Amino acid sequence: MPQPPNWNATCKTWFPGFESAGTKCDNPAARVICFSGMGTTEQMWSTTEFVNPLQDWAKKQKVEVYAVQLPGRANRAGEEYAKTIQEIAQQVADAISWTFEDGTPYFVAGHGFGSWVLYEFVKIVKTAHGPPSKAFVTSFPPPDAMIHLKNERSERDQEDALPWSKPSKFIKDEDEFAKEIERWDVSKEMLVGQEALYRADMKLFDSYVFHEEETKEVGIRTLGQATEAADCWKLADRMMDCPIQAFFATRDKSVSKKMMMRWKAYTNDLGEFTATGIDGGHLFAVDQPDYKVSRMTWMKNMAKGMEKVLSEPWEPPQHGPYPNSKVPGVFDEDREKPEPPKWNPTQAKQIMRSCMGADATQRIDRIRKVNPERATWAEGLIIEELRINGRRSLDDTAVVIILNAERERLAAK
Repeated sequence: MPQPPNWNATCKTWFPGFESAGTKCDNPAARVICFSGMGTTEQMWSTTEFVNPLQDWAKKQKVEVYAVQLPGRANRAGEEYAKTIQEIAQQVADAISWTFEDGTPYFVAGHGFGSWVLYEFVKIVKTAHGPPSKAFVTSFPPPDAMIHLKNERSERDQEDALPWSKPSKFIKDEDEFAKEIERWDVSKEMLVGQEALYRADMKLFDSYVFHEEETKEVGIRTLGQATEAADCWKLADRMMDCPIQAFFATRDKSVSKKMMMRWKAYTNDLGEFTATGIDGGHLFAVDQPDYKVSRMTWMKNMAKGMEKVLSEPWEPPQHGPYPNSKVPGVFDEDREKPEPPKWNPTQAKQIMRSCMGADATQRIDRIRKVNPERATWAEGLIIEELRINGRRSLDDTAVVIILNAERERLAAK
């Protein structure tokens, strides 16, 4: 897709540090879209004033870094604050998704409630461009946190469910607001002249509405439960479908490791999940130079994670599909075959999920309810069909033919 005619103006508005940070290049190996947290600007990602291992790595590896600037701050100080997280995500997607048309891998990274903007952004773009190669979330619980709060019975568990004590709309008194926001390591000095910005940002996340109705339809309260439910495919568009690395600050007063561990469900079991502790408080990434080493460690971890993905890429099947009149059997040896690709278990599962239609997925889920081992056997046959015979889509009829062909083969032995 050609560059939109208004791209230069759009880029200066939404990604003002892109040009100055120096990661712009021809034919980039990947792109990283970064989302900032409460009260901060895109400079937490693009600044060269402080040590910035992420930018340094990106320049060497020809990776473009797009740090998102939200309305109401820095170069956008004259604009109205955003009303919802979903609104921000859609506007960022509208601004940058044209760059995804060339198929270049992309990563996403978020700090604080920027991790929720990241999540909504991925939901929008993955439909047309696939999921990110990896996501990095920092110091904020997953977006179904409010549902966790409703389901926790004890007062202690409720405290573990959400990082804030009450929605900002109920905090009218300035001293009470200062006390609440101090939990996020924001001092009274930092609030001077910026209280309106902090209140607007707090309103974004404490008024956020997760897709609770969809989870109720299938009897699932949180996405963590969805990973174990037979009908979790119904919530596929609520997942991120990619590896996730979560970072938690060891001295964070609001966000705990337990909260960050809940991001694991959002991989949809389509990539590894890791949780990494970083020394410091909630604002270690911007509290500089006091947490210089912590910031370096954090950014180096992200760069290392991206480099690993780029050095071990996976590709979906490129040959096929075959005509619908005949579905080749898994063990059809009557014709020459191209050398089949080699997939690790994660790659195989990613490809299977992307190639199976909803009706085929429902059949496997029904089998799993009755006999989990049989479902695993069936998935193995499907993966081999995709890997060896190169099909790129399988409906329910194709799955039935594959399973019956294997039964007949075993019976003839």
